[in-house]
Amino acid sequence: KYVDAEVVYREVLSKRREQLGAEHRDTLATLLSLGNVCAEQGKFDDALAAYKKVRTIQERVLGA
Repeated sequence: KYVDAEVVYREVLSKRREQLGAEHRDTLATLLSLGNVCAEQGKFDDALAAYKKVRTIQERVLGA
């Protein structure tokens, strides 16, 4: 089921980036969820990349 969830999260992420922008909180929440799904599958490099992207955007938008 995680494989299916990953596909869906990637599709939703793409749409949210298009419609809401990369820095919107819903887009970031989806990216975080994608990272979680990747981690559950043992795709730790993908998960870490997603988490770092979320953190980088949050720091830029919200301040560090």
